[in-house]
Amino acid sequence: MRGATAGLYDAVLYARDTLDPHQPGDALRAKVAGRQAGIDVVLRETAAQAGITLTDIPRGLATRDRVRWVSEYLAGSGVLPHLL
Repeated sequence: MRGATAGLYDAVLYARDTLDPHQPGDALRAKVAGRQAGIDVVLRETAAQAGITLTDIPRGLATRDRVRWVSEYLAGSGVLPHLL
């Protein structure tokens, strides 16, 4: 059953940026900061076992640039219409 819905997705985009554990306004982040790398491994393994191909969003992009990259990627893949 693990891969039963894998074929339903047009694309699965993965943001691999690690987040600053000392980010203001997010007191809980520091508690899980050391687990980010391990969680990344488990998520990638689980996706592979389910037959899901992850597409990495480039690291270090500002939010505006990330949205632009995702939009361009999905348009180029035929998932979304070209907006520009």
